[in-house]
Amino acid sequence: MALDQCPFDAQIPVYTHLVQKETFFKEESEHPCWFDLNFEIFDATLHCSYYQITSKRDVNSLVEDAYTMASKHNVMANYRREYEIHNPYNGHGIIFEISGPVASTYQFFISDSTRHFLRGSLYFNSKVKQDSVAPILTFIKKDVDKFLSSIKFFN
Repeated sequence: MALDQCPFDAQIPVYTHLVQKETFFKEESEHPCWFDLNFEIFDATLHCSYYQITSKRDVNSLVEDAYTMASKHNVMANYRREYEIHNPYNGHGIIFEISGPVASTYQFFISDSTRHFLRGSLYFNSKVKQDSVAPILTFIKKDVDKFLSSIKFFN
């Protein structure tokens, strides 16, 4: 699968494997643009979920859900840093960088605030020690940041 099912273009790292998600907890995915970017050489996966925005309440609810998902890691987190992202194509959102023995250390959402919303969470596929994966995480985060800066939503 390329990003053919998605209403946006983006640059994905050449060493990743893109897999369309057809189910979510044994239910059909809400949109055909739910996908994973598998960083196989690092045993990590970026889970991405796309939502079409239909109303202002919709976007507020999606943003709230993204904060809720990031907050679920607060119990085990040493700290959580949030920072705004803006790309050259009118995409903006928040990156959640979560430190400590948590399942997902890097999460984000990006949107054009009117029609498109994409949420992502990076997971290592096995239990890892933060110290040992720090260089790998730094490398992957740079590629995820490039992915986010290249997202161009279609009108």
